[in-house]
Amino acid sequence: MFDESALNAAVAGVFCNKAAVWTSPAGTVGIMVALTVLPIYDETTFKIMGESITAGCPYTPIAAMQRNDTLTIGAVTYNVLAATHDSADWATIALEKQ
Repeated sequence: MFDESALNAAVAGVFCNKAAVWTSPAGTVGIMVALTVLPIYDETTFKIMGESITAGCPYTPIAAMQRNDTLTIGAVTYNVLAATHDSADWATIALEKQ
């Protein structure tokens, strides 16, 4: 039988290569995340207008994450805008630089 949990753990081990500290009113937790930063372009001039920043990780360790918590990756601190997850227990965290 296919073990989806084992596959998810293996994938997370490969892609979640950034150490992060999640800070909430309850305290701080160290987690590993995969960070994605993509440019947002103006449709007419194609100039970069900003960036879309997301982090991905297994959902269970961050299940209580809420808007306005912070995630520090390296020397950069981000505000959490939203944390969503899918049926495979993978979380996508929308971030904004402080």
